[in-house]
Amino acid sequence: MKQGRVYFPPVTLPPGQSTDHRIIILSSDLVINRISSNQFLVCAIIRSAVNQEGRKVGMVPGHTIPVFPSDFKSSTGMSVILHDSLVETHQLFHIAKQDLSRPLVRALGDLNPNKLQAVLSGAKMLLS
Repeated sequence: MKQGRVYFPPVTLPPGQSTDHRIIILSSDLVINRISSNQFLVCAIIRSAVNQEGRKVGMVPGHTIPVFPSDFKSSTGMSVILHDSLVETHQLFHIAKQDLSRPLVRALGDLNPNKLQAVLSGAKMLLS
């Protein structure tokens, strides 16, 4: 488990959605390694760049970071995402560390460091 790692979470985020989204962990490696398994990590969702009707999803300036399949390094050799997508940093979520440690939950891969910095910058704007 580390910052920038992508998972298919065991819960639907955002809650109530009909589509499951992948998530990317934004908590720092220091926090991840220090907290106990029942504490929470900050994550952002990765959603398709087009909605179910095929229209482009509106972008929130500074908070919607476009990502492409080539932006990820897969831990399994499989694609982390299948098509152009967006990381949304204007709506962050918490997920229990223990939920990502369950046997059926696997890491899909990692976002490349340059793109991760853009995502973290968008998330930090929420705090300023």
